[in-house]
Amino acid sequence: MPRIARIKSKSKIYHIMTRGINQQNIFSVDEDDEKFMAILSKYHKKSEYEIYVYFLTVLRYIHQNPLKAGLTDDIASCQWSSYNEYINQPKIVNIAFALKMFHQERDKAIERFKRFNQESNNDQCLEMPTKRETLSDKEIRHLVLGKYHIELVTLQNAPTIIQDKVLKYLKEMDVCSLRQVSRLTGLTVNKIFKM
Repeated sequence: MPRIARIKSKSKIYHIMTRGINQQNIFSVDEDDEKFMAILSKYHKKSEYEIYVYFLTVLRYIHQNPLKAGLTDDIASCQWSSYNEYINQPKIVNIAFALKMFHQERDKAIERFKRFNQESNNDQCLEMPTKRETLSDKEIRHLVLGKYHIELVTLQNAPTIIQDKVLKYLKEMDVCSLRQVSRLTGLTVNKIFKM
């Protein structure tokens, strides 16, 4: 089944993510990173789009990610960060706009940029939401038994209309995961998701 096309941003600014679903790594070896950068560079030249890396708070957040994740002790030593493009020679990132926010003179801008990126902070951008409250298996079974007078373990043998009512109720309550409902009912995650 094809994916629905993304809605184009009116601002024409996009944040390119380099991680998969559930924050899974999509680049497992250096060659993956190199290929991604090459493709990005190719299309940058071909379509003449500008590559921006958000600004100030997000810029620092991105540069400090490897540090906060414990991947490095120094943001300047992270090979795949754009931080070094601001400090040294840019390859694909348009650094002028961001550096001019620090100072008009390049050398002074770089020094201020370095200090800004080294500052301790509590910046939060694209953080995972706090874990939602979920109920225990026992609590979910009790809720369904009280409302529908049916044991969840027997739901897979119940008429479809009853299955749909119970699944809709659980999904609207938003107190359990699809996997938890699947485990309790014997229904597939796919069936529960499609409901």
